[in-house]
Amino acid sequence: MTGRQLKVEDHLRTTERFLRGSCGQPDRQASSGGSAGNAERPRGPMHDNQRTTRRLESLCALVVLLFLVGLPDTGVARNRLPDPRTGTTPVLDNPDPPDPPSGPAFPTLNSSLAAIVVDASTGEYLGGQYAGLRWPMASTTKIMSALLVIEDIKAGRERLDRIVTVSQNAGTMGDRGQGSRSGGSIMGDIDGMPQDASIGLSPGDTVSIRDLLYGMLLDSGNDAAIALAESLAGTESAFVARMNARAVELGLRHTHYANSHGRDPSRIDPDNCPDVVYDGSDCAHHSNPRDLATLAIKALSHPLFATIVNTPTYNTRIWSARASGAVDPGLDNSNDLIRRDKRSNPYLYPGGFGIKTGTTDAAGACLVAGADSNSHPEDSVVTVVLDAANDDDRYIDTIRLLDFGFALLEHRRLLPHVQVKPQTQWR
Repeated sequence: MTGRQLKVEDHLRTTERFLRGSCGQPDRQASSGGSAGNAERPRGPMHDNQRTTRRLESLCALVVLLFLVGLPDTGVARNRLPDPRTGTTPVLDNPDPPDPPSGPAFPTLNSSLAAIVVDASTGEYLGGQYAGLRWPMASTTKIMSALLVIEDIKAGRERLDRIVTVSQNAGTMGDRGQGSRSGGSIMGDIDGMPQDASIGLSPGDTVSIRDLLYGMLLDSGNDAAIALAESLAGTESAFVARMNARAVELGLRHTHYANSHGRDPSRIDPDNCPDVVYDGSDCAHHSNPRDLATLAIKALSHPLFATIVNTPTYNTRIWSARASGAVDPGLDNSNDLIRRDKRSNPYLYPGGFGIKTGTTDAAGACLVAGADSNSHPEDSVVTVVLDAANDDDRYIDTIRLLDFGFALLEHRRLLPHVQVKPQTQWR
């Protein structure tokens, strides 16, 4: 039982005591004067008085129950929604802040389960839908993996041009999804959702840290993520420990990593482990929109990260295959919001600068995105959507969120007297 559930149980016990005491309900044994079966029923005026007392007790109980229903939100009765996969009732880590007192309404989303919009410059919460919902986050995991690599480079512990030899573990990652190479990546499919993405590394390949970063963030290569993790920490598990430690340092209280790439952990059936997602048990891979937005803003503070996630295509520079293989050097960004090179792209967003896609069976279609305003370059917005039904919906919903964010910032600029105090404590 979680701490929040314990609080609810205590609250109910207190209510019961209140009903028995404050509403005048006497102790049965004390008032009966003996066995209930042998007690003589009162008659006359005394009987009428007792009937009146019982009616008053019932009325008092009703008033108390109505009062409890109207209590301010405790994060238990409200902020729940049905899980379409299991029929369970997830509990949010904390409630969404209230909507601003004026301005554009938060948009209706096609299918995304959880979402958030924040001011990228200040971290201010602009709007959200179940923004505290703990949920698998698929390959948006790679934002944290990239952050650790880039922080090591900035600290002088790593070099972009250092050559890494791909291990057996990393080099066979693409084989685990039984996918086929297409558009520079290998994608496996689970119930229509890409599960394994690979840039095509093979054991024994030699490749630079720079190319692995691009392969991980553009083409969402799980093999590139593992190669980087092993290169920096010796083993992927040691690197994952660093990821979780960094999450704590950044205040990402509702994020936990089980791997470096975001693939659904094979040791857990997400449909049969609701406690992992909803009640905070750390046996799986989860985050929430609030934490992901915070992480994205932190990563964007590094110019190298911002440059990579805003790159539509990239040709690897230092990638030598083993003698028996050949390398396809082209990497395409999986994020259509910034694919300026595509002739027909309905989701290209003016001012878009990234950030990371992700899709698994458990997480659904996810997208952490960012954009600058064309009319006001000082305005930047970061959005997150989790568990969209498909690729199209995650882009449609993200575009609606970006439009809403810029409209709200413009509204506040035109009507400064209605600005609300920045809500920086929503994590």
